[in-house]
Amino acid sequence: MGINGSAKRSSRVSKACERCRKKKVKCDNMKPCFNCTGSHLRCTYRNERFQSSEAFIKYIGSVSNDLNDVKYTISKLKTQLSPGAPASLQKGLMTICSELEKIQPQLYLNLDSKEIASYKGTESIETKIIGQHSRFLNIFSNCFESNTAHTVNTYFGVYSPLLYFTSTGISWITKKLISYSDDRGTRETIYLFLKFIDASSASHEASPKVTSISPLEYYAKLNGLHCGNNELIQHIVSEIASNNNASTKIFESFCPDNPRNGLMYAIRLMEEHHKILNCKSLSLLGLKEFLEQDELIFCLCIEYFERSIFSPMNDPAIIEGLISLVKHRYWIDDCFALGRIICAMARRCLDAGLNRWEYYISQDEATSERHRNFWWDCFWWDRWYALVTGKQPLIAGDTTSCLFPKKVIGMGVDDSMDCLTLIDVVELDPARIDIFVSFGYILLAKIITTVFIGLLYNRKFTDYRLFAMPDRKDLSGTARQIKEKFLNISEIFQHVQGKLTPFLKEHFDDSRMFELYLHFGFTQVCCFQGIESLLSRIQNLLQLNEQTDVNICIRQSRLQNFETSGDILANILNQKDTFHIFKCSWFIYAILMNITSYFVENPKKHPVYFLSLMCGVIGLYNDFLMAYTNIDFKGHNKFYEKLGNGTAVSFILTRICCQVYMRSERISNELLLDQLKKFDRAYSDAGQAVLDIECVWYKNIIGDYKESNFRKEILNILEKKMDDLESTKTIEEEGNNDSVPSRGKVPSSSTSAPISMDFGSLENFVSSDSLPDFLNLLWEDIDLEISEGN
Repeated sequence: MGINGSAKRSSRVSKACERCRKKKVKCDNMKPCFNCTGSHLRCTYRNERFQSSEAFIKYIGSVSNDLNDVKYTISKLKTQLSPGAPASLQKGLMTICSELEKIQPQLYLNLDSKEIASYKGTESIETKIIGQHSRFLNIFSNCFESNTAHTVNTYFGVYSPLLYFTSTGISWITKKLISYSDDRGTRETIYLFLKFIDASSASHEASPKVTSISPLEYYAKLNGLHCGNNELIQHIVSEIASNNNASTKIFESFCPDNPRNGLMYAIRLMEEHHKILNCKSLSLLGLKEFLEQDELIFCLCIEYFERSIFSPMNDPAIIEGLISLVKHRYWIDDCFALGRIICAMARRCLDAGLNRWEYYISQDEATSERHRNFWWDCFWWDRWYALVTGKQPLIAGDTTSCLFPKKVIGMGVDDSMDCLTLIDVVELDPARIDIFVSFGYILLAKIITTVFIGLLYNRKFTDYRLFAMPDRKDLSGTARQIKEKFLNISEIFQHVQGKLTPFLKEHFDDSRMFELYLHFGFTQVCCFQGIESLLSRIQNLLQLNEQTDVNICIRQSRLQNFETSGDILANILNQKDTFHIFKCSWFIYAILMNITSYFVENPKKHPVYFLSLMCGVIGLYNDFLMAYTNIDFKGHNKFYEKLGNGTAVSFILTRICCQVYMRSERISNELLLDQLKKFDRAYSDAGQAVLDIECVWYKNIIGDYKESNFRKEILNILEKKMDDLESTKTIEEEGNNDSVPSRGKVPSSSTSAPISMDFGSLENFVSSDSLPDFLNLLWEDIDLEISEGN
């Protein structure tokens, strides 16, 4: 029984389309349904208020099918040409294929401009065009049985590695955990995870951010200062000068009234300041001072960055300074705060013509080489931003026609080569580490370009026409093309692992090589995660007998990501330098999330070795942050706070994996800890803390009563009516029998409350409209039997 005693919603189709009804055949209730789509007939329903997408489009699927056959025939003919065939014939066939590719998307449907222009509805035109197929458009498409559309959070981007932290991702994890077990430990884990998301979201919304207010206002608010801008700048400079060992000449060059000079001054301070991190003997107190000073300097950098917006666009010094700023802050600051800098940097490089060889004519070689380095650094950071946000690159790949830096060309490579060729022909010389690092970031930029521009944002695979009125045959051909792209990208990363990764590992004593290795690993994880999401879109619209190849690609992608993530954790643990680990925290949480998703999806396919890696890493962060317990930061340090939040969620993710592993192997907590102890006693200790609900990280989460808009988002996504929630609260408050859970209590699996809050049937709730009731009960002051006073 559901809320108010109503029966559980049936998954049976309530009505069939007109054609299926007349033929008396089973209808899947889609629009169009499977039967009508296969017969290329119009699909209509009785008393339908609005013909979802057919009011706006004119579908010509038969023409599209014929075109697909032609394309397949020509492609087959190309493979059958003899080696001695005339070059003109080969070129002609390639031209024909290219032209067919250009017109293919336009044949899926034609838009009716008059209908669109006269549309008066409240929903977006895109919603009407895509119709019910919108529920197939992301990685969580098959998580729920209902036809509710699960949209992608635009803040995270379409292919962001952080999509698991959206409402649908959290619901997916909840459902998976409950499907394995409904014991108390699982309930506690779900509560911790949801409580953490709610509290951290509230903190993010409430805290002042450099992205939402001016940098000076941000600094003044945190420090309780009330004075004019110039006084604030002088105050910041005085604070930096009094605690900084940089050359006094830097401070003497400061000119507060000149935006350009102010920016360059602040960036020079940043560069000098970050040299401290190279000191192996840096104490914890020294690291505290580093973070405090870094926050001050960055505040100054952003203030003058905004003031210098009208400085000459082609000023090479500013371009170089912005590149340096991003390089030094990418692992500390929010990527969206850096996005403004990267965007301005890319625009300046384009305006200066650094992307085109024509603008290098008549320049001296020293200047040209400097500008080439600027361009390829900018190109890399643009691709990095696309990688971490899941959004498309800012710089179009086809606008780039710039030579590689001269020293990089000396390694036997050039800009005309594709990724595989670059990897195969590059000469690896231990004596030229500096040049290899430059080459590595260029290669990474090209790999990301291949994935994002060639696949993830390629209209051939992502045009809305594909999903508005999908033709099974067209999508089958699209799936084949995506599979070819996937295999090509897999081959690229296999070449990286076969040739470049061993070379990187041999030189981990150079911190730049370790950092480059992390970027290669993170790039692979993010790229395959995005590809998996795109494959899922196509797979969900294919016939069952056509899904096999796509399923294979998805499984391969997940497995490669899982193994790569494990390799990254193992190498982080092998780095005995605490500050290596400190710097790589910028992506470790996404790596742990990737491992967790694989654990949850494949509970019987992973050894305890991966759990030991997770426990090892979170143990390092735990020890690192516990050492700071008695060190007070001045005001508010974003990076330190981010480390704390990251460690808390890492404990929760590791707890999820431990519980899934124990359920699948049917072993106890004690046996798991014994297995972890075989790897390292510290790993076992971390595992014990992970499974203990009284762990200090969990106490902090449970004791945080902040609330965010997260609940509202859940309610909107599941289209839950608020009056149902009110009736739930009424039941709780008025109920007097033992079957109704008291306010703030987690009901046991034997509870038979009217709102069906027993955890044995929770899997049904997370796939229906009852999930918000479950979440709202959890977010009350739940008694988890933690000892009194904690």
